[in-house]
Amino acid sequence: MMSLIMICTARVLAYVCVRVIANCVIFLCKLVTFALNQTHNLIVAEMATVLAGTVLTTAVYLARRYLIGGVCASNAMLDGKTAIVTGANSGIGKETAIDLAKRNARVIVACRSNERGQKAVADIRERSGNTNVYFRPLDLASFASVHQFASGVLSDEPKIDILINNAAVFLVPYSKTVDGVETHFSVNYLGHFLLTNLLLDRLREAPSARIINVAADIPPLVGRLTGGIDFNDINSERSYNRIKAYTQSKYAVLLYSANLAQQLKGSSVTVSTVHPGVVRNEFGRNTSYFFGYVQVRNAIALVKHTCTCSHCLCVVSFSLFFFLLKAVH
Repeated sequence: MMSLIMICTARVLAYVCVRVIANCVIFLCKLVTFALNQTHNLIVAEMATVLAGTVLTTAVYLARRYLIGGVCASNAMLDGKTAIVTGANSGIGKETAIDLAKRNARVIVACRSNERGQKAVADIRERSGNTNVYFRPLDLASFASVHQFASGVLSDEPKIDILINNAAVFLVPYSKTVDGVETHFSVNYLGHFLLTNLLLDRLREAPSARIINVAADIPPLVGRLTGGIDFNDINSERSYNRIKAYTQSKYAVLLYSANLAQQLKGSSVTVSTVHPGVVRNEFGRNTSYFFGYVQVRNAIALVKHTCTCSHCLCVVSFSLFFFLLKAVH
């Protein structure tokens, strides 16, 4: 109940923040217009312009700071650690892989496309200065591919320290995977569920392992309001709604993470979920103009801090200034 209250409070604060900026813009525009119309009083016009700029800049800065959230300033290095990042060929996954590589970790880039995966590896190596970065094909929409990936990793990697389940699909048209499962539920949840369990024993062998599942802050609220996962229509065969399908898959990720954390309590494996916030990436390529505007396609995510020290792991993203401008418009 407390988590629901916190989520609702956060959403209300975000809405209020945007509305305050909108009202400030409207008020200041009117003030400047009025002042400029008073041609006989240039001093008033200049003061109004300065005041408008100051207030607007302050409002945008405060809103941006709110959306950024906390920042982990840890300089922990990951020498000798092996990390797997799904969906690391672009966006959040790629930026996370770059940060891990900069900390001297051995990074395995897991994604579906061989061409994009190899290109991402080359870029990550160049930007991080770490050549210990490799690509392995993984299609989370295929259980066979997940088994093949896990088999290869277990055969070639003597240990796994970090598993970051980042890959996801967002508001895609209705379709089923080769295994007959609705795409959102298969890629966002079942694929990672299977992958994690296949690698779990190897993760247990590490002195201090991490499993990080990238989730979202909306699904818990929506899930409670809609009754959670619709087990009577898990494949959305009766009716299909993109938002419900995505929300259902991410809600499943949160439930699984909480359950897995309890199962592994007292072990060397820590399970965490993170919400990346407002991030500039290609996540919105299958969505309407608004989502495509907020999450711009073919752009690099602005994730700047990824800490995998023994105390915390946080993926912190920076908000987009033009998102605020679009919101107030």
